[in-house]
Amino acid sequence: MCGIVGSINHNLSNKVVQLIRHRGPDEFGLKKFRIDSCSVQLFHHRLSILDLSSNGSQPMMSSDEQGVIIFNGEIYNHVQLRSTLSNVHFKGHSDTETLVNFCRNECTPNSLARLNGIFSFAYVDIIDKKIYLARDRFGVKPLYYYFKDNEFLFSSELRTIISEVEPRYSIGAVTTALQFRHVPPPQTLLKDIFKVEPGQLITIDLNDTLSISRSYYADLPKKKGLINGTKKQLVVEYGQLLEKAVERQLLSDVEVGIFLSGGVDSSLIAAIAKTKVENIKGFTVGFDDKLLDERGSASKTAAYLKLEHYTEEVKFGNFFEEFEHIVNIIEEPADTGSIFPMYTLSKLAASKVKVVLSGQGADEPLGGYTKYKALPAIDFLIKAPILPRLFRFCSKYIKHRDLRRVFSSVGTSSNLHAYFEFNSLFGEHALNKLMNKNEVEVVSSKYYSALGNHYAVLKSKNNLPLYRSDLFPYLDTRTKLSETLLNYTDKITMHFGLECRVPMLDNELVEFIESLPREYRYSFRNGKIIHKAFARDYLPEEMINRKKLAFHGPSKEYIRKSSSDIKEWLIRNDNQFFWKIFDRGAILHLVDEHTRFGNKEKELILIISTLLLTNKINKSVPSVLAVL
Repeated sequence: MCGIVGSINHNLSNKVVQLIRHRGPDEFGLKKFRIDSCSVQLFHHRLSILDLSSNGSQPMMSSDEQGVIIFNGEIYNHVQLRSTLSNVHFKGHSDTETLVNFCRNECTPNSLARLNGIFSFAYVDIIDKKIYLARDRFGVKPLYYYFKDNEFLFSSELRTIISEVEPRYSIGAVTTALQFRHVPPPQTLLKDIFKVEPGQLITIDLNDTLSISRSYYADLPKKKGLINGTKKQLVVEYGQLLEKAVERQLLSDVEVGIFLSGGVDSSLIAAIAKTKVENIKGFTVGFDDKLLDERGSASKTAAYLKLEHYTEEVKFGNFFEEFEHIVNIIEEPADTGSIFPMYTLSKLAASKVKVVLSGQGADEPLGGYTKYKALPAIDFLIKAPILPRLFRFCSKYIKHRDLRRVFSSVGTSSNLHAYFEFNSLFGEHALNKLMNKNEVEVVSSKYYSALGNHYAVLKSKNNLPLYRSDLFPYLDTRTKLSETLLNYTDKITMHFGLECRVPMLDNELVEFIESLPREYRYSFRNGKIIHKAFARDYLPEEMINRKKLAFHGPSKEYIRKSSSDIKEWLIRNDNQFFWKIFDRGAILHLVDEHTRFGNKEKELILIISTLLLTNKINKSVPSVLAVL
């Protein structure tokens, strides 16, 4: 993993580029050149994982010196891709060298669809006078860009771009973030700064006037029926793909560890990894609350697998100081208390290794979350002639968050609108109560546009009727997952110079999972059905069926106990941009509601994180007019 920064027709100072040095503290590289009238700058901070020699240094030229790349991530099938490249003299064994020559051969949606890995990169074709930006299909590695007045900037993190341009927040993006818990790419909270979408290829023509075009390389439409076979056969095939994914992602010239929880996902990945490498370290964090502490369960798993195991307790100190520090690392709104243990976990692991495997990414395609259990019922209820209208009417008066989501999704005939309602944190009625009059602005049309490509692909691949029980997990895997869980994991781990890999999001594995009939993935009673069936080859039953504990720990109770301090902080906060949009009294009432009932933790974390982010920008501009 690394940090990449680049520009076209804009001079970046070394001070600005060093803002993301934490992503790659091992080596720094730069290249500046001109292509016709365009000036191009490429900067790279390297975290050395494959080919630790200078042969792996970046920016890297292709073997014919007509292409150059800066690359963040890992290409797990690069050895197979390298074997297809003829007339290339390779100097080392890094995946970067494979990728730059692969792109030199062809950088198109069809070629990039062959990449199996986690990545964001910028490739410059000197002959064709083009720059290509790409992000992996599940959005594990972020990439932001700014395009205005014939200047183009891009970076692994927002902070470098924000430091170079006048930051202006979008009211519509803030509104969408509060409804949907993240801002769907290509939008960000900031006007004129965008995010490359998962599975997207952006092409920049280096003419006198820059022009860009966008295409999608992942999940190219093709007709595909569901996989058939006996359960035993499918479990065996699933296991072979998962074992292959773990083996691929152990590719490294440095030691690899694992984030080990008490759950089945990380335990199974650790068990498979242990058969491939002799020594692997496990890392677990826990809490003072024994009902939420997974250290005991994880230690039993580590002992069973004979792993070297490290643990640490998450401690809550100065709430706002720690919260602001982590939110500034993430750079985007957060809606979960799990950012606190992830910070401690990443710091612990980074003290011992450079690379970790994680069980993240299993819940979405395999239907592991409790919310998915309602989807088969939704499929049934929307077919009734009168029920959808009744559910739509009742949804306005339901205060219970999860129940409101179900009623709202049943009450709409549009699949995409139903998906929006199913994942919303604040319903439209609740959001209106939080906002000042005339300040409600949404970017729903842009949001639906971002989802439209994925929706069209799934429809074209599926020969059967498209059910919401298939659609919602499919969209979560490609949108919500990348911009929430994977985003904060990448930012926090890379803050400590730690690479996090996610075997459950291996291309071939996810394609297989999504081709299975739903009853092999999840039901209204159980999730991860085929996953747990295969886990029996590696783990005892008690480890497979352990109760899943909340990774966010006691943050709900901590926020309740800190309610007086939170209210005082909200009252004293002078963020003119934020309070122009939101009603302070309504948000203070939300704090009181959490104090009484303890069910508004996600809402408050999301509001406070957004306020903290806009605080930072608000102070960096000369007046409030600059952000409106």
